[in-house]
Amino acid sequence: MLQMDFPTTLSNSRLHMTAPAQAANSANAGQQQIPFNQQHGAGYTHQLATTERIDPCALLNTFGSKKAKKLLPPDFRPSNYTVLVGRTRECQEHAGNRRLRAIVNAHLQQYNEAPDKLEKTAIVTEVYNQVRAATAIGHFVKLEKGRFYEVGERTARERIGAMFRDSLSCKYKSSAKNKVAARMVKKSSRTSQDSNGSMRMAANAVQQYWEDHSSSATTESGPAFEDFSNIFD
Repeated sequence: MLQMDFPTTLSNSRLHMTAPAQAANSANAGQQQIPFNQQHGAGYTHQLATTERIDPCALLNTFGSKKAKKLLPPDFRPSNYTVLVGRTRECQEHAGNRRLRAIVNAHLQQYNEAPDKLEKTAIVTEVYNQVRAATAIGHFVKLEKGRFYEVGERTARERIGAMFRDSLSCKYKSSAKNKVAARMVKKSSRTSQDSNGSMRMAANAVQQYWEDHSSSATTESGPAFEDFSNIFD
């Protein structure tokens, strides 16, 4: 798995990522172009132009499984820099989650103006690294059966990306707000269809009743019953 625990900056539409400084023990090490998803060599600087077309989905696969998690010590307690993964109000109001929202908001314009998914991935990396740098243990954690777990990098990054999309809900159909609205519209439409279907069945039953009981009763102008079958068309 590609480790990205080193500083990240964006400049001139390029992604500059410098390996740990202690590995740079040669003054003439220079710079070497390498593919983004290959292991970084010690003491090298990776420069990736946005013109290099890399599949963001393939890039995401380098961040591990969604199910990856690590059990934290029994005495672990979330700090003010820990992000709690969950949908409860307690998670949303935790100090670490509020701090993450502030970091996301600080990068919101940059994310909104990013020309492609690769640039957006780089911005998510910046936010992810800021959270990791703030505390030695317990960056993105989840409570399960009374124990805290550190979730995998992929889950953490998806959490950050979701926060960006939720903040730009008018632009992204995948935001939580738009997903809820879509479910409500679908449910309302289904309820309306069920209601219309029930009313049609009632109308047909009334018509069938008159057909069964008034087949011999007629008036000068025609049958002694009305046709209810089309009143909902």
